Amino acid sequence: MTRDLYDCIWNDAAKVRRYLEPLLQTMPELFPEGIQDGYQLSGHLPESTKMPGIRLRQLRVQNRVYSLRPSFVMSYMTGTVEGLEHPLLLLSFGVPCWVVTKIFGHNDMFWHRHLERLGRNSLVGTTVRVAERLPAHLAADEHHADWCGEKGFVAVTAGGGCLLGMALTDVADEPHLTEAYGQFAAEARDVQPDYAPQTVNTDGWFATQNTFLALFPMIAVVLCFLHGFLKVRDRCRKAHDLHQRLWAVYRAARAVEFQSQMTAFRAWLRLGAWPAADRGTGPRRCARGTSVTTRGRRAAALADLPEARANAVAIAQRCNLPMPLGEKHLPEFPTPAGVTIDEHLRAEAAAGLELRLALLYPDPATRDAKRPEYAARLDFEATTIVQMGFAGYFLIVADFINWAREHDLPVGPGRGSGPGSRVACPAPTPDPAQRHTAAWLEAESPRCRPPYPGPAAS
Repeated sequence: MTRDLYDCIWNDAAKVRRYLEPLLQTMPELFPEGIQDGYQLSGHLPESTKMPGIRLRQLRVQNRVYSLRPSFVMSYMTGTVEGLEHPLLLLSFGVPCWVVTKIFGHNDMFWHRHLERLGRNSLVGTTVRVAERLPAHLAADEHHADWCGEKGFVAVTAGGGCLLGMALTDVADEPHLTEAYGQFAAEARDVQPDYAPQTVNTDGWFATQNTFLALFPMIAVVLCFLHGFLKVRDRCRKAHDLHQRLWAVYRAARAVEFQSQMTAFRAWLRLGAWPAADRGTGPRRCARGTSVTTRGRRAAALADLPEARANAVAIAQRCNLPMPLGEKHLPEFPTPAGVTIDEHLRAEAAAGLELRLALLYPDPATRDAKRPEYAARLDFEATTIVQMGFAGYFLIVADFINWAREHDLPVGPGRGSGPGSRVACPAPTPDPAQRHTAAWLEAESPRCRPPYPGPAAS
């Protein structure tokens, strides 16, 4: 669009629409997604202070408003295409910004900003460019970040000594991480359409591992060696010699040293020199009256009861329950008709809050003054629980506790990771007929990606 055409049609919505129709067919990538289903020209923006006489039009598509800019105007209203054509040509050939400033005016930062807007939108495409240089082995992790005062996660992908992907997301669950890491996958496939990395090194967070398996089905997920060491340390707390030897392998500075340390570590493991009590294998003492025997002796002892052996096998087969790792498996908690499980948790928590406030603050005026503080805490915790997908878990635990109290069974104290971060528990009420389930949140809960809650009631 030229300036003369702009002056002729820009204030006439019908003429602008006729001008846009062929562009929507030939260059749909210039317009918002869904514009083919209909759009509305909803008015003008105020006249530009940088470019007097130029006004952007507003375009509404699916209840979202966009700005429509004439093509002879540069982005951010920094000038016209004709006026910036030659300076940008010099910048594209590597001419320093201070030289362009001397010739065309403005300042160095003005031209530096234009240089950065020349189209470097793909991190993979800018860094790699050549398909053959795309790395076959990746590393991925989420960096915890402050996002405008809220918790955020930066999904970082690296490979070949370079950062290849960085995307911000507000939740570190599988759907959000799939979208974040999907930006790297899309940019890599722009460079090489059939790109399929061989391995990705991640920490123990299942959402990260499942995300890369969804994006690249043939990829092999490799657990970070440090996280592997931490898992061994947590499960074999008293095996200090094992810790030191494994830590020495991790601290290897070079690949040759790592291979040598790992070979020595495996040889040491084969010797079985570390305590049997720490490695969880070896002979164990049986309780009095029991013994360990062979399959033949058991068959001879039960020769007159062959059905006993068959029943034992059948029971063992029934107890074989395969459960995929990285997924939550919870029973369906019944809720009132038309109420989701998340809404039910919030309603029950709010009811329990009112009962607890009545006990803590009998004076109505004091109770009303304190209620906003507790309500804000409760809303924060309920939102965290819902985002983690644990609403059913908290309701199930609360149901256990209510049933126990109704039958005069002792219950508590809470234990596990749940009670440490404000877990659901029933609100104590003097009248059993008035008991309600309440998610009472007693301690500050970090807004991060906590592990799956442990048992919450005893």
